[in-house]
Amino acid sequence: EALALARALGADGVIVGSVSAWDPYDPPTIGMSLAIFGQGPLLRAAPQNTVDPDALRSARTEAPAGGPVATPGLLSALSETLDASNGTTRQAIRAYAAGRFDPQSALGWQRYTASMGQYTKFVCYEMSRKLFDAERARIQLMEPPAPAASDSASPR
Repeated sequence: EALALARALGADGVIVGSVSAWDPYDPPTIGMSLAIFGQGPLLRAAPQNTVDPDALRSARTEAPAGGPVATPGLLSALSETLDASNGTTRQAIRAYAAGRFDPQSALGWQRYTASMGQYTKFVCYEMSRKLFDAERARIQLMEPPAPAASDSASPR
């Protein structure tokens, strides 16, 4: 369906997202899954369907009996739960907040944990950033290495 949507829009790909956890009470928590589906030139370097042991260890359900399920056009995917009580998440919020709030305000960077709307903006930003980083890394792994300079042209 994602590839059909991309074709209908005349796009090379689409990002599909879903919310898997939502707790607006202090400290807020949002779980989100994002995936990039592509066609055409984006499919160069499409990942092979391999099993990631680390992902299986932390999975909430068992892997399908037949092994990994092929998902046509899936390029990159990410699923995380960002809990504002987690120290790493709070560091990411502080980095995100830098330059985005009035330093004279009473809440400061904590405005992003005090308002579910602001926290949602942070989570969307953070998850998109991570998904694009994963996609960038996937593409870089598949690009052919630059040709080595020839030593025959240099004088000896």
